[in-house]
Amino acid sequence: MNFFITKAYFRVFIAVVLATVLCSAEEENSIYIETSNNINLKGQTSHPYGDNFNTGTLKLKYTTDTYAYSVNMTAYTQKYSELDSILTSKRRIDTLEFEVTKKVKIIQGKNYRCNINIGTQLLLSGDFGGAKLQNTIHEHTDSDEVEIPYSDDKHNVIGIQGEINYLYNINKYINIYSDLKSKIYSDTSNITSAEIGTLLTYRFIDFKLSLGAKHIKPIQQELVKILTINKNPHYIIGEVDIQLPKGISVNIGTLLDGDHPYGNNSNDPYSYFRIAYKF
Repeated sequence: MNFFITKAYFRVFIAVVLATVLCSAEEENSIYIETSNNINLKGQTSHPYGDNFNTGTLKLKYTTDTYAYSVNMTAYTQKYSELDSILTSKRRIDTLEFEVTKKVKIIQGKNYRCNINIGTQLLLSGDFGGAKLQNTIHEHTDSDEVEIPYSDDKHNVIGIQGEINYLYNINKYINIYSDLKSKIYSDTSNITSAEIGTLLTYRFIDFKLSLGAKHIKPIQQELVKILTINKNPHYIIGEVDIQLPKGISVNIGTLLDGDHPYGNNSNDPYSYFRIAYKF
């Protein structure tokens, strides 16, 4: 993509963010930080390739009743050059994605709620600290340090997205939900996902079980394209959310069955940890 187009779009993107922050300043707010990794809850990676491909994501998200703003950093690692004949040496790349979404339609009844959201995003690739994040996690999980150079192929894209999510309340303990989301980028890459699941609530603990499927056409950066092995993953994810005092909640999720949700090898583990604060 032409650098000047990216720079001009970034200015528009920042203007949209500032305008929406000012417009939504009086709404109820929440913020969370999440890390997801190519490891299970025991800190174990898969074999023979171990902590490779999409190795982890660090996400920061701020939401109001109307808007959501997020920054996502994802680290991709190719530790085994024999995975693809195009690349004869080990490489890594990070992607950094900025998103703004808005609820444009809310349909609500006695026992249900449906939200329709639209948004825009800017995705950059380069060195954004993925190596440090990966090796910090490795240090605390007794895994080997990974020291390999970054890819010279920098690829930046802009895009739009849409989402429909639906929640139906059966009773005070049981909810069912569905979510359909699609992102389209300027290089024709795209991600479409569909999930359906149940949410069980008891006192201060929520249990969530999700069945999901994705279609992934990765961005045209050399490593992201090659390391997205599975373009159509199907998965079952379990999640526990603990509500703590003063608006704090802690969430832990893990892959129970199926494929890695971001296109890694089908036998790769996946887990995530999230801490949120509502104010």
